[in-house]
Amino acid sequence: MFKNKIRKVVRKFAQFPVLGKIIRVSVAIFRSPLYRAESIELRHRVDFLEEQIRNLQGSMNFNNVELIKLRQESDNFFKSIPFEVRRLRREVNNLEKNKVM
Repeated sequence: MFKNKIRKVVRKFAQFPVLGKIIRVSVAIFRSPLYRAESIELRHRVDFLEEQIRNLQGSMNFNNVELIKLRQESDNFFKSIPFEVRRLRREVNNLEKNKVM
């Protein structure tokens, strides 16, 4: 139903001299198999990317919830981070020294 109305409008406008030429070229491009193949491929890419975005949003939401829980549970976690970073850095330095020797 809706497609038929669009077709009628396009046919009416295609009869005008300047506008008609633009419309006829546009319709020819739209009907092109190459255009359709590219649009289908593009649609698949968009669907894939939308799915990836939804997955990332879910992961971010999960991480945000976990971070809020950690902040609420204890501030000791955030206070102990610098000590852990220093300890890890010492371990990395020790491993690098042992690797060279």
